[in-house]
Amino acid sequence: DYALTNWGGIGRATWNDCPATGCGAGRQSVVEFGTNAADNGFAVGSSTYSYANITLCSDAKLSLTTAAAGAVSGVAFTTQPVITIQDASSATVTSSTATVTASISSGGTLIGTATATAVSGVATFSNLGITASAGTYTITYSSGSLTTTSHSITLTVSCATGGTCIVGDTGPGGGVVFYVAATNFTSTGSDCNTACKYFEAAPAGWGNGITVQSGETTGSSTVDPILKWCSNTTSLRNATSKTAIGDGRSNTTTSTNGVAACTTGAIYHADLYAGGSKTDWHLPSSAEMLEMFRYNYRQTPPVSLSMTAMDNYWSSTETSSSLAVRTDVNPACGDGGCQYGQWKYQPHSVRPVRAFG
Repeated sequence: DYALTNWGGIGRATWNDCPATGCGAGRQSVVEFGTNAADNGFAVGSSTYSYANITLCSDAKLSLTTAAAGAVSGVAFTTQPVITIQDASSATVTSSTATVTASISSGGTLIGTATATAVSGVATFSNLGITASAGTYTITYSSGSLTTTSHSITLTVSCATGGTCIVGDTGPGGGVVFYVAATNFTSTGSDCNTACKYFEAAPAGWGNGITVQSGETTGSSTVDPILKWCSNTTSLRNATSKTAIGDGRSNTTTSTNGVAACTTGAIYHADLYAGGSKTDWHLPSSAEMLEMFRYNYRQTPPVSLSMTAMDNYWSSTETSSSLAVRTDVNPACGDGGCQYGQWKYQPHSVRPVRAFG
């Protein structure tokens, strides 16, 4: 239906609902006619009209329907942004299939898919997120010559992505944080080097299906592997004084006595592990192992390290050429733990750790 009027030689036909080529329901499309009988026109009453000016609803601007929310660095937003394509009168252009592109202010990097194609005039993003340090950023949405729209978002940084950690958090390597130092410590050979603050333990299942030697037991999804200390069980790799927090990585990767690298056993597999794409996992020193035991002793599942009550775990600290320190994961040992020298050729449970800052 349309209404036709004649204003000083100009006819105007107004549709209450747009045609297929126009805008959304409830809008109006207007056709104006000039009085030019020479053109191919049509008659209304005693006058003949021809097309002179056609005004149809069209894409004009972007409107923010849903702002992104739930921003953690390196992770997709928990609430994805939704952008609506509108005409100049703020009605949805339901015929629009425009592509909307997101961009971010200085200091941030978008992850995921930064474009979304409108369906019936609405563009919904699916896996957009930000990688950046903590702070507030502006996300701007654009599409060709259409008027842009934007919003601010505050980004938090999790322990796993470089934020502050507490015990029980998931660390950058996917393990459980079991130790938070009062001040930074040095772990030579770790990524954090002289600026280490935390330790995380590899998750249960880290050794699921690893290849083991005769007399050893591979791990499962819930049980740690049981391994001899090293392929060489009769040589002193490092000084017996290397017991401290921060000594585990160098105990694992180097020998101050020039002993060849282990090719099997606890030292070898702890160093080989690369959970979370991290390559600085190691067999903990006796002090690091004690902190891991204390965390496990104080917790209950599911935040514990799932270390069975009567297991014995290897450390990377040696007491002689044939002995290395093991820790009993036994509640009867109390918070002080039970640590002893053990023959290197005897198999015990293994759980890698890593230091990070």
